[in-house]
Amino acid sequence: GGALACGPGCQLDSVGCEASGWCGDGRLDAAHGEQCDDLDLGVDDCLGRGFDGGVLICKADCAVSTTGCATCGNTLCEPGEPLTCPGDCAALDLAAGYGGTCTVESDGSAWCWGNAGLALTIPTVAPYPVPLGAGIVDLALGGGVACAALEDGSLHCWGSSYKGALGLGPSVTHTREPLPVEGLLPVLAVATSFTHSCAVVEDVTGACWGENASGALGDATTTDSFHPVPVADLGEVTQVTVSGDGYTVGHSCARRSDGTAACWGSNDKGQLGDGTTTNR
Repeated sequence: GGALACGPGCQLDSVGCEASGWCGDGRLDAAHGEQCDDLDLGVDDCLGRGFDGGVLICKADCAVSTTGCATCGNTLCEPGEPLTCPGDCAALDLAAGYGGTCTVESDGSAWCWGNAGLALTIPTVAPYPVPLGAGIVDLALGGGVACAALEDGSLHCWGSSYKGALGLGPSVTHTREPLPVEGLLPVLAVATSFTHSCAVVEDVTGACWGENASGALGDATTTDSFHPVPVADLGEVTQVTVSGDGYTVGHSCARRSDGTAACWGSNDKGQLGDGTTTNR
């Protein structure tokens, strides 16, 4: 809407148009034919259109698409169904952290909601598909970081890379798209936190990356790393877990294949369980 004007130098002046809004300005303008605008869908939703769940999608032309809506009972695990239609979606794994939640379904697909990294800085109230397809075998959430290990051994991470917690190098500070972490193939399991992340790789050892002021990466240094580094003298492990909230330095623990546990990093509260309060 609005009106063009002739500006100085006989150039078109679009200020009068911009004042009345345009498709893509994030404000729904139904009077000019918009069904939606970016995230502004008005009161429209999938349920109101007869679906059983999911999220409407606003297309580039400000028209609504129902491709993100779900129909319960059609044997397909669609957006919005992991919590509402167990007949179509069977959850095999669940991860939660920093205001977000994700589930891995029986077909290897994953869905997230809330502020789950993939919520892509915009919290979502309904489950949203992780764009990695099927084949996810492990998924972790921690702070602003989310990572998924796939059947092919690759690891993909997304979210915010405070101190390198995404493992994607110094040039990637945040990403809305899951990106592959290099130098880890093949990955069996993963754990993430706000400050650092760790993974179990197929040679049955551990590797970590991110903030390392307390030695949470386990590489016998206190140097941060934007890329995975092997944990020193760890031996064979089957599971890793990490803790780091951005306000305190982090620590990491692993379960060895013989059933024993090992921890390293910050120990100011005795969290390493070694009878001391000394970082190591």
